[in-house]
Amino acid sequence: MHRCESELTLSRPDFSSGRNDRSIGIAGVTRFPMGALIDLVNNFGWDDGADRQPRQEEFGLDVLNELSQALDGVLIRLRRELRDGLRREGIRLPPPAVQVLLLLQRRGAMGMRDVAACSGRDKGQLTRLVTALVEEGLVERQVNDLDRRAARVSLTAKGLSTASLCARIERRALHHLCEPLSASDQASLTRLLRRCLQEDEG
Repeated sequence: MHRCESELTLSRPDFSSGRNDRSIGIAGVTRFPMGALIDLVNNFGWDDGADRQPRQEEFGLDVLNELSQALDGVLIRLRRELRDGLRREGIRLPPPAVQVLLLLQRRGAMGMRDVAACSGRDKGQLTRLVTALVEEGLVERQVNDLDRRAARVSLTAKGLSTASLCARIERRALHHLCEPLSASDQASLTRLLRRCLQEDEG
């Protein structure tokens, strides 16, 4: 069983080497108003590593509303940049399909149950996505004759090439998204997002 750890690390990619070992795992997600998140970091003192809990009156509904709007803005813009990048490269895949390709690229062959758990897709959605990817020659599906529910999926050679291109497009989109942030801001944002996800990772 694969453990679905979050891959929401934000860091400035190194395009000179063509590698970026710390990338965001939200495929299908671009400069946007991140002021709410960075203000949250600065106001609570978390950007310098301080480990104190904010008072209830500090963390009010206004801040939470701004946080919600900022997160929505991040996802909308990142989705748009990824979509535009895919189109420029001639890749006509919806973001959820790209998410599955990147997941299989990073983790290798997986059971359908594990893919569903790590992608947040229900069984019906995932079955349709995988069927479409199989028809495109990007994914192959191996069915266990004793238990058809235990089917495993993996990338074909064409799928691996496409996933690698999608990963580069993803890094470029993140680089553009994170341009206004210093390395310290990115590290602080990553730490806060991981703290929000601790319950799911536990």
